[in-house]
This record gives sequence, C-alpha cells and structure tokens, in this order.
Amino acid sequence: MPATQRDDLTADETSRENARVNLGLALEAYPLWVERLTCRDLKRAFLAECSAAVPHYRNLFQGAVRDLDRFPVIDRADHDDRRLDFISTDFEDPRGEILRISTNGTFGRTLRVAWDLPSFFDLNHASYLRFSTVLPAFFSSLVPGEPSVFVISDSPRDLRTSVVMPALDGAILRRLILGRDEMTDVALVEHLRRARIALLHAKPSVLLDLIELDGAHDGGGRIAPAYVVCSGENLYPDDRARIEAGLGCSVLDAYAASEAGLIAYECRHRTGMHVVTDHLTVEVEAGDGSLGPTGTGQLLITNALNWRHAFIRYRIGDRATVTSGECGCGHDGQTIVAMPGRERAAYGDGTGSITAEEIGAAVAAADPPVKQFQVAPGEDHRIVISWVGRPGGDTALAAVLRGRFPGARFELVNVPAVNLPGGKLRRFL
Repeated sequence: MPATQRDDLTADETSRENARVNLGLALEAYPLWVERLTCRDLKRAFLAECSAAVPHYRNLFQGAVRDLDRFPVIDRADHDDRRLDFISTDFEDPRGEILRISTNGTFGRTLRVAWDLPSFFDLNHASYLRFSTVLPAFFSSLVPGEPSVFVISDSPRDLRTSVVMPALDGAILRRLILGRDEMTDVALVEHLRRARIALLHAKPSVLLDLIELDGAHDGGGRIAPAYVVCSGENLYPDDRARIEAGLGCSVLDAYAASEAGLIAYECRHRTGMHVVTDHLTVEVEAGDGSLGPTGTGQLLITNALNWRHAFIRYRIGDRATVTSGECGCGHDGQTIVAMPGRERAAYGDGTGSITAEEIGAAVAAADPPVKQFQVAPGEDHRIVISWVGRPGGDTALAAVLRGRFPGARFELVNVPAVNLPGGKLRRFL
C-alpha cells in the first residue's frame, strides 16, 4: 500500500451538539426503558394502546383489544403505502428526526421507522447490555470515557460519530466508515490497531474487507478486538471461520432490524439464536398460512417496546426455523436454529435441483479461494455465479463445479464486487 496520508479518525463529522443531544436522549430514555420493560403485562398493554391510538387499528377495532390473535398479519407494503396509519397519535416529539431511522433498502424501498424513547434506548444502547450476557469479560474490557466499542460501516451515507454509552459505564461507541478511499482505509486500519477494542461490530462482509486491508498493510501489530459481533447480513459458516481466524477471537451472531431492534442473538453454546422475548413476540407463518410459535416459514414480529410506530404481526420478509425449549445456557423459550432469511434454497439444472448449500460448499473448496460470490438462476437452466477473486480463479472454480455437478451448466462472471457499498450481501438470489 502507498504511504499513509493520515485522516484524523479521532474527530467526529457530526457536531458536538449532536453528541450532546444523543447523550441527553440516552439519559432521559433509560428510566423510561426500565419502566416500559417492567410494565405489568407489557404485550397486552401495548396492544390496547395501539388499538386506541394507532389510526389503522383504531379504525379496525373501535375499542381496546388486548388479544394478539385478533390482529391481522401486516405486510411491509402496508407500511410503505400507508406509513402514517401505523404511527400513534399519542407520541409526537419535536426531536423527531433524531428518533427516526431508515431501513437499508437493499431489498426494496426504504421505510422510515419512528421510535419512542424506550425503543430508541433498546436499539442503540441496551443491545450491548444483552450481548454482555454471553460475552463474559465484555465489561472488564471497557474503558470508561474512552472509545471501546467500534461499529464499522461501509455506507456512504454514514458519518463518523462518537456516542457516550451510559449503560456501558460511560465507555464511548465510535462509528467509523470503511471504503471512502484508499488513504482513509489505511488510516482506519492503523487507528484500529492502536485502539483497545472491547467489541468490534459490523456486517460480516465489512469485517472480511477490514481483515483483508489489515493483512495487506505493512507495519506492526494487527487489529485485535476482545469480541466481535456480526449483524445486518447472513453469517455463512466459511465467512465465520475467516473472520475468527483473521481477528483472533470468536464471533457472536445477532439478528436485528430497524423495525424491531435486536430480535435474537447467538447462544454461547451455538445452539442457535435465542429470541428476545421480554418485549418481542415472534411467530412463524407456515406455507399453508397457519401461525405458530415454532416451525419453518415467514417470520412475523410484534414489537411491544415501540409504542410510537406499531409493528404488529409484521411480516418482516425473512424465513427461518424456530424451536422452543430449554437450553444448556439457561434460556427457556424460542430459538432460531436456521436463518436463510431471503435466500434461495435450491437451483434447477434442467434435470433436477442443486441446493444452495451444495453450491456454497463447492465454491468454498476452490483454490485459489473465492473472496465473495453470489448465485442466481440464468437462462436455459444455467446457474450464474458472480464471483470476486484473483485473476485465473475462474479455471479452478470451474474445475470444482464440473467435478461435483457434472450435469449442470454454470456461467461464471468475475466482478469487482457483488453488492453495492452499504448494501446487504446475499449469496443465493
């Protein structure tokens, strides 16, 4: 890499006033978050509030309703087309823009989600408290008043920020941006090598890019976090292995969404991701339309913590398999044991089908290795694989595919990247 033109990554791009406002919001929100979570029969109280104050449900029921079974399933399109019908008339806030977030938009239109203070605190602060229950030395790794939690983003829209985390003994969370330009990326690697990182949090694809940059940059040391959390994309087994080898620590997988906050996070025994059931109700919609707490199908989310923007039996767009029962870690309840999300399960090859898992295993066996890839159905029963890797890697990849699937026709396309900056990586379209 060329010589570093240093970027001052200790400086924020958002104003000190924004940082002050965020800290003030956190301090104001914390007691409200505690009060909300300790509300007697929270989920039924939430439904009664929504049926009285959220226009869609107020018009539907004409009175207080506390039984979830009476509420209909709601699609994302309903929120896209009639957003204001799902926002409570009881929660107007002059700080509205701070208490809103937009969904990623990779899989469709972006949706602007409005929070109230308890749900703001849960998404931005309490998630890390929940992670600490399965990361035994997390709190002892924090340095009060110093950057200790680093969130790495590849979204061009994001800015560098610093947030004081009262729930983490006053440690500072820093969001840094990867992929702006080569010089800034070098400075980012050097900055993280010097930092004491209690927790590094990013999408798996971003962490892999960071590891590649770290390995390619000269100089002493390596990025060495105490813990790593992945969320925002599917964490594939081969990517997990590469991240753990590259950063020298285990990875905690988490499932979160703007509409619901932290939905589930991985058990320390890796039996699956345990659902956060203190305020969330997760249901599974089977292929025949039946709903239940377990099974395989589309996930429905009811978030009883956010009383401002109602997500009730909301079809979030992800497929999963959910079980229920006791775990050796002490959790007793729902666990997501498989999370294909929005990924295709199999591809037709003209005579039968090949599973996504089989294709993924074959690509992972190629040498030289493929950095990243995406699979999609093509014309005439072709299976199109867009891949990122070193020149000449297509010959090795083609040989592996021919050996494992002799009757199938693959089309290999070498590309510089398989997803746009800030997007969510999907392997199997």
